[in-house]
Amino acid sequence: MKPDSFNFQIRKILTEMIIESGKSRQQVAESLTKHTQKKISIYMMDAWTRRDSTRHIPLEYVFHLEKICNSTALTETLCKYHEGSFLKVTDSTHIIIEELRAIKRLLT
Repeated sequence: MKPDSFNFQIRKILTEMIIESGKSRQQVAESLTKHTQKKISIYMMDAWTRRDSTRHIPLEYVFHLEKICNSTALTETLCKYHEGSFLKVTDSTHIIIEELRAIKRLLT
């Protein structure tokens, strides 16, 4: 994948996350400001999502943005880009892991 197309894909995902959250860009910017303790303007968010922009979302904001938008789309894409996979850990996952550890202890 060419870097330019990767950048476009990231910008597209950010845009889709915001739209699918049902929140306005202003609401997302205000929430990001609250979570990051940095002033995030709607203009900054526009720069992060506009195709012809050279500005990128700071990596430390991605977690907060995904939380605000209730999405893991960007993290999932980055995992796929690195030929990995994304596993969302739930309470049931923790229970299964503990059961497997208990079985392993019994067998060893």
